[in-house]
Amino acid sequence: MLNRVAFDLPDPATRDVLWKSLYEAGLLVLKSGERAIRFRPALDLTPEVADEAMGILRQPCRQMRVNSK
Repeated sequence: MLNRVAFDLPDPATRDVLWKSLYEAGLLVLKSGERAIRFRPALDLTPEVADEAMGILRQPCRQMRVNSK
């Protein structure tokens, strides 16, 4: 069972940009530490909801990667 996921970003500014993008897209995530994002999904998380959340996460991550090149 997946009950939490966290990952670090290169710096606090990058984390804040991603956090804001995810929030505006409707994905509730937490800032953690200086440069991390943390997910704490409900215990009854379905595979469909997890897939939807990952879809929301992919778009701003891809955009940030394109912008960094």
